Amino acid sequence: MFVFEGLLYGFATLFIIGPVLFILVNATLQNGIKSGFSVAFGIFLGDLFYAILIIKGLNSLINNSFLDTYLSLIGFGILFGFGITYLLKKEKKIDANRSNKTHFQNFFKGFSINFFNPFVVSFWVLIGKYGETKYENKAVYFLITLVFGILIMDIIKVLLSKKLHSFFNSKKLFLFYKISGSVMILFSFRILYHFFKL
Repeated sequence: MFVFEGLLYGFATLFIIGPVLFILVNATLQNGIKSGFSVAFGIFLGDLFYAILIIKGLNSLINNSFLDTYLSLIGFGILFGFGITYLLKKEKKIDANRSNKTHFQNFFKGFSINFFNPFVVSFWVLIGKYGETKYENKAVYFLITLVFGILIMDIIKVLLSKKLHSFFNSKKLFLFYKISGSVMILFSFRILYHFFKL
């Protein structure tokens, strides 16, 4: 039951629209499927890190106002920076077979967007408490399957983005960059608002 529910929660992230989704789609459309996978595994590592902290009983380490403030400021800076970068991108020909970024750069982009997001931290604290309350000593299996459920959904997002490649020409991708940049800036200010409410 705990494995099924963990996967179910992970699969539910398919319907979450956030900065991670735009990073995954942009990386795949512009630089190909391997770039999308690199971003997905960066996201996975960030989720796995928080899940392990909770499994080790270190909830208090990630559930404190100091870290929340720290993550809010860094998360704002990262998202705002990516948003501006996308807004300033110039129209260019799509090449899905050659990446102009290394896999590590894409991996780090996915990791940083996910890891330095205070809402991701809040999610893991809440889901960790839920798992420990409902499953007690088996909560570890619930959390691990949840992490892999999220990874599966991110891989599916990359594959779906790859299918959209034929639909996007350089002009449409250019427009998508502008939309993505604007959305990321909005998310960054949402994090900043969260910071001032602390």
